[in-house]
Amino acid sequence: MFNREFRKATIESMVAAMTGSQEQRLAWRGTLREVIETRGDRLQRDEINYLEGLIMILGDAGKLEEADAKIPDVYAEDWKTILEVVNHKMTA
Repeated sequence: MFNREFRKATIESMVAAMTGSQEQRLAWRGTLREVIETRGDRLQRDEINYLEGLIMILGDAGKLEEADAKIPDVYAEDWKTILEVVNHKMTA
């Protein structure tokens, strides 16, 4: 499981990317892909699934259900936080 600092930074970066420009979404998506490519051999399956779910939603907001299904239960609270903050920012 990712440490608390990484999880917090991921939440903040996801919110910024999802409420920002397409360029920001693509940049963060590339960063997450790079984490998988460079550290994938040291990551647990749940960690990879979490990152892949985040990458999926950054690539296509229409894949929310698919991305949601990919997020492991251990990261459900992080995912819920991301969606709540993004929803709040987008409707404010």
